[in-house]
Amino acid sequence: MVPERDLAVARRARAHGFAGILPRTDEAPLMMAAIRLVLAGGEYFPCFEEVEPPLGAAASGPVERLSKRQREVLEEMRLGRTNKEIAKTLGISIATVKLHVQAVLGAAGARNRTEAVTRLSQGVLVRVED
Repeated sequence: MVPERDLAVARRARAHGFAGILPRTDEAPLMMAAIRLVLAGGEYFPCFEEVEPPLGAAASGPVERLSKRQREVLEEMRLGRTNKEIAKTLGISIATVKLHVQAVLGAAGARNRTEAVTRLSQGVLVRVED
């Protein structure tokens, strides 16, 4: 757990083998979803999404850097659905939806959902592939 989102701390933590960091400023449901994600074998470094692609990933456009589930969430956002509606449609928790929405916002460099959908949809067909 770290006091706040800090890219330098996140980089050092990843370099030392950490699977994630939890900023104390995150809400409790988001923290619980992040812990479940890490326990399931994933990583949680919330400040990386704005700056760098995942390790080992080739540089690509923002939509291509999103996971399949994040692209599904993006499509639901494009349809104007709320977090609760997205959670029900995709069969995941609202806290998990919030994690994916944060990743989408970070990939788009957006401040809100509308801006993210607009930026990621311009000139790019948003498709969810298996």
